[in-house]
Amino acid sequence: MAQSYTSCNAVGGRIRSRCSRCQKVTFIEVAPGTRKKIVRCSCGKSCAYLINYRQTSRTSSSIRAQAILANARETKIQVCDTSSDGIGFLVPIEHRLSLHRGDEVQIKYRGGGALAQRKLLIKNINGARIGGRYT
Repeated sequence: MAQSYTSCNAVGGRIRSRCSRCQKVTFIEVAPGTRKKIVRCSCGKSCAYLINYRQTSRTSSSIRAQAILANARETKIQVCDTSSDGIGFLVPIEHRLSLHRGDEVQIKYRGGGALAQRKLLIKNINGARIGGRYT
């Protein structure tokens, strides 16, 4: 049987666990970098959690944008999610190999009718999906 995961936020290195059977609430310490945690309640029920370490919430979006890469090439990208700290976007696979963590990228997109231009520091690369923080 497949395990279903509940998303929860890690605050101060701990997560809040609520048993679905007896409704008991416990605070469980999690090691930094832990993404999944299975917690067993005193009543015997196990609950599985996906741990989120984000400090600000993000919203899904689908915005077409232009990226100016470190080698001065321009490419079209698809913005997938935004937050007050940064964005996540998809880049064509042929340009993915020229991007590395720590590189600066400049993006241009239309937001609210106006043309926005921001600089990003690449923090995460997962295939063609890139995560960046505004500088």
